[in-house]
Amino acid sequence: MHVDLVLDFYKELSEFNKLVVFLILLGCVVGLLVSNIVTFWGRQKRISEINELKKARDAALREKKELEDRFIALDKVDDHVWKRAVQGSPPAFVSRSKRKTRFISICNLKGGVGKSTLAGNLGLALALRQHAVLMIDLDFQRTLSGYVCDIELLVNARSKDQTSKHLLNPTADVKIVHQYALTIPAVPRARIIPADEGLELVEYTQQARFYVNPAYEVRFLLRRLLHDEAITEQFEYVLFDCPPRMTTACINALTCSDAVFLPTSLDQVDIDAVYRTLKWLEELKDFHDIEMVGVILSKCQMRKGRLTRQELQQLKNLEERLKQQSPDNTVVFDSQIPDSPVIGRSAALRRPSVLDDETRHWFLDLAEEVERRIRHETG
Repeated sequence: MHVDLVLDFYKELSEFNKLVVFLILLGCVVGLLVSNIVTFWGRQKRISEINELKKARDAALREKKELEDRFIALDKVDDHVWKRAVQGSPPAFVSRSKRKTRFISICNLKGGVGKSTLAGNLGLALALRQHAVLMIDLDFQRTLSGYVCDIELLVNARSKDQTSKHLLNPTADVKIVHQYALTIPAVPRARIIPADEGLELVEYTQQARFYVNPAYEVRFLLRRLLHDEAITEQFEYVLFDCPPRMTTACINALTCSDAVFLPTSLDQVDIDAVYRTLKWLEELKDFHDIEMVGVILSKCQMRKGRLTRQELQQLKNLEERLKQQSPDNTVVFDSQIPDSPVIGRSAALRRPSVLDDETRHWFLDLAEEVERRIRHETG
């Protein structure tokens, strides 16, 4: 019935109006066709993009697995090499009662936990509290050097090849420690020996020589160099920023140190790395004289100055596990470093957060606790 009425209406139209109606209907049909075609091709494009993303994800997962396999293989090499019995007598570990210096390794066998940021800010905070501090960058990524060094002084030191890799030379003289230590203009009581890209090659070379020649000992080079009156009478704190692997530099820092500080977030992956690092320290206990291990919480999720409920639960789990795994000398510091965008911006601007009015108190509080704990724990 409705169709008949439409047809009758159409027949009564003039030829011109019939043409207009036809063109309108044709336009609608064409529009629908174009819309369907566009939708089809859009869907095909999205499917193609999704497939490409899946391929990229699968490639990334394969690459991640390959890297993990490489790290596992490297760990097995490190495990085999560094636990080998000492041939002869290593350099003496000077009694803590006979020196004012405390040697601290900032270490975590995982990257991305804020290790270098913590090392730099803690070292400067101790110096701001009127202690003579020497920081030594032993991480081949050189993050600490770029974070605290004056850029002109850093470039000049690297051009003269005055960097931390030379501390791993068995014939190095203690004089180079003073020669290579750069001043930090903003904090006069702090100094740093920077790293450069040559450190990694030196580490591998020394490890390889140690691997093939049992009589060639490379695990106590820093102890021989730094447990010297020329150092222990000048500096109150020496901080080592260690790489995220048990390299030649890392093992040397440990055999020289009184304490190890493990920075970590409360993310489970980072916490697992703490357990792994503690396991390494336990396996290497015959070669080091570390009396204190401190876990320092960084990148904490906070609300109104307190850990969130989830972070508190993670902290409880961490403390319970530490009691089981390392009950004697491991403590979790009370001072906590929040996950603050201000710290991130300061790092991007190469300005340590301890020099910023908004964030200074976090690191000064930590430095005060470090002073109190390390003097109590290590005598």
